[in-house]
Amino acid sequence: MSKYFLKTLRGMPLHLQGAEGIKFGKTKLDYLCINMPPVCNYRCKKCLTWANEQKLKKFIGIPKLKEIITKGKKMGVKTVGILGEGEPLLFPKIKEIITHIHKLNMIPLIATNGSLLTKEMVDFLYANGVSIALSLDTLDEKEYKEFCRGSADINVIKKI
Repeated sequence: MSKYFLKTLRGMPLHLQGAEGIKFGKTKLDYLCINMPPVCNYRCKKCLTWANEQKLKKFIGIPKLKEIITKGKKMGVKTVGILGEGEPLLFPKIKEIITHIHKLNMIPLIATNGSLLTKEMVDFLYANGVSIALSLDTLDEKEYKEFCRGSADINVIKKI
């Protein structure tokens, strides 16, 4: 594994162990993953949840989510993965959650389809120490549109 890869994926378990010398299992909890509400601007063939068709029925709310993240920090969490049944960057309060994680000196890691990575968003993510896991199934424009459907446009991501 290259040093570049390790620096790029700051916050991934392999990086934490290999590059920063952190040993897992010394605290009650090493890694926390939060699942954002199911909203998406794509309709990918691989998606089993069809997040863009679901209505949010129950969400624990921002204060409770922040409380869980803070408790995770106290238990030893080093990285918080922000995933979802869709596109986490569509969640209206995502910046508030990311900022909270960063202020706790934890590493936010977000999985995204990349469609919302504007210069402003990338600058915000960088300023808050976010590692980005970009979901790309192909770089071919036609295949991408066919596979991801919805508002999918590979050219948006290629501009990043």
